[in-house]
Formats: sequence, structure tokens, C-alpha cells
Amino acid sequence: MSRKDVVEGESWLRRAALAGDPAAGRTGRRSLYPKRTSYRRTIPEAAGWYRRAAEAGHAAAARALGSLYLTGAGVAPDTEEAARWLRASGGGGDQAGKG
Repeated sequence: MSRKDVVEGESWLRRAALAGDPAAGRTGRRSLYPKRTSYRRTIPEAAGWYRRAAEAGHAAAARALGSLYLTGAGVAPDTEEAARWLRASGGGGDQAGKG
């Protein structure tokens, strides 16, 4: 796969996320693991993408966002917000969020 294909694919994934497609929750994960970018700088971006997907009903994105709030990675630590998103994750069918 060429670099151009990766960039174009990511562009379409971001467009879907911005349009409210809950399956585009992968955009947050992609933001967490970029190539040639500062990890610390991308965590807040990932949190924003996870929030968009979680608000659209993506259960795994809700779990990821809850975990960020729990650890304070990329967002201010907030146990109540973490619990809210983890409950949403489990309620949305995410098996890992039900534990």
C-alpha cells in the first residue's frame, strides 16, 4: 500500500467521522498510533475523535474515551465522565466495557 493510499483512506475515514458515522471510531485509534508524529500531541486529537464516535453510538469508542478520562491521558482526569462513557460502552454491547 502506498503512502498516497494511506493518506486518502484516512481522509475518507475522517470525512465519515465528521459526518457522524459511528463506525468511523477507528479515526481515534489511528490518531493514537500515527507514524512519525509525537505521541503526546496526538492523544487529545484521538480523544476528540473518540468523543465524536461515542456520541454517535460507537461502543468501543465510548470505552476508549472512558479509559482516557480514567487515566487522564489527553483529557483532564474525571472519574465521573469515565464511568459515564464506560457505562455507555457496556450498554452499547461492547463486551470489554461490561466488566
